[in-house]
Amino acid sequence: MRIERAGPGDVDALLEMAAPYHAHSGLGEYLPLDVPATREALRGLTMTPDTMLAPSDHLLLVARHGAAALAGGLYAQVTAPWAAPRSRVVTVCGWWVHERHRGSAAGVRLLRAAEAWGREGGASAVVVSDLVRGSGARVGELVQQLGYAMVERAHIKRLRG
Repeated sequence: MRIERAGPGDVDALLEMAAPYHAHSGLGEYLPLDVPATREALRGLTMTPDTMLAPSDHLLLVARHGAAALAGGLYAQVTAPWAAPRSRVVTVCGWWVHERHRGSAAGVRLLRAAEAWGREGGASAVVVSDLVRGSGARVGELVQQLGYAMVERAHIKRLRG
């Protein structure tokens, strides 16, 4: 299992994995998945052969099983909390492992790579959320075993205008 920055060739496979995750998470009930816009956003986050650079405050990783098959992905960004504007915090915005690879080291290795990226960039903390639907309880237990403390919960409400 290799963990590496996503490249342009990974975008379609990431989208293929993201669609079931989005539906399972419940977010799809509130925020419909816009495949063309998501594809374009993912392309903007990948390293390109021309520059070998990705946006410095954004991280898009893949867990690769074998030569090409993706086992999972992680998207994170560096933010500054409103109450600590001089702090740099890595916020994991999306973290998923394909069903075939759950129980493997893919998820842990993706998260550890995001932690290392944050540490190298001067971040003082990592924030990660977990699903409370379906298998979310197992993920919550996993992140606590990895040293994360539960400090808040996220809620969503549809706004109609």
